[in-house]
Amino acid sequence: MRSITVTVATGLALTLFSCRNSNTNGTIYPGGESSQELVTNTGDTTRLHNRDTTTKQFCNFDQYFNRSTTSKLAKDIYSDRDRNLDEDPKGLLALLDSLTATDQPSRPFYFKVVTKTYAKADGYYSEGLGYDGWRYTSNNTREFLGYFDHKECFTDSDLQTWSDIVMLELGMGAGDVSGTRILRDYEEKLNANCKECSANQRITLSRFLSKIEDKWQEIFNRTKDGK
Repeated sequence: MRSITVTVATGLALTLFSCRNSNTNGTIYPGGESSQELVTNTGDTTRLHNRDTTTKQFCNFDQYFNRSTTSKLAKDIYSDRDRNLDEDPKGLLALLDSLTATDQPSRPFYFKVVTKTYAKADGYYSEGLGYDGWRYTSNNTREFLGYFDHKECFTDSDLQTWSDIVMLELGMGAGDVSGTRILRDYEEKLNANCKECSANQRITLSRFLSKIEDKWQEIFNRTKDGK
C-alpha cells in the first residue's frame, strides 16, 4: 500500500495539481461570525430575522447557476444531470480551483458543486478531489466549517461526503505508521485553525473529525484483514 507521503509527493508532480496558488488571504468566514455582524442589539426577534435573511442570501445558488460565465459542467453537476466527469478534465480542475475563487461570494456555490462530484468521482479525478479536499480543509478551515452553519443548503450528509473526500487522500495511509502521523497532524492543524471559531463551528469540527476517525478505522480494519 502506498503511503500518504508518496501520494502527496506524486500529486504535486501531476499536472492536475500544478500552477496553483492557495488563497488563504482575505478568506470569508460564512455562518456564525458573518451573520452575527449583521445583528443589532434589538432583541432575539431581530437577531433571528437577520440570521434567516443572511442564510437565504448565502444559499441562493441560482444567482450563480444563471450566470452566463458559469460553465456547463458546473451547471450539469449542480442540476444532477447524468454525465461522465472524465469528459472534461480541464473543467474539473477549474471546479476544484473555484473552492478558493477570488470571487468570494461564489465559493459556496462551487463548494456545493464539488460536493456533488464525489458520487461520481473515479480514476484520476478521485485522486485530485482527495488531495484538493485535504488541502482546502487544511488551509481554509473556518470557511469550510462556516458553510455548515447554513443547514438549509449544507447538511450532515454533505459533512459526511467531505469526510469521505478527505479520506480519499488520508485513507491510503491507514495501517501505516507514517500515515497515522499524517492523520494526527491533520487533526491538530484543523483544531489549531479553529481557535477563533464559533461554538457551532467547533461542534461541526468535532463531528467532522469523528467521521474521519470512523472512516479511518473502517479502512484500517479492512487492510488488517487483507480485504
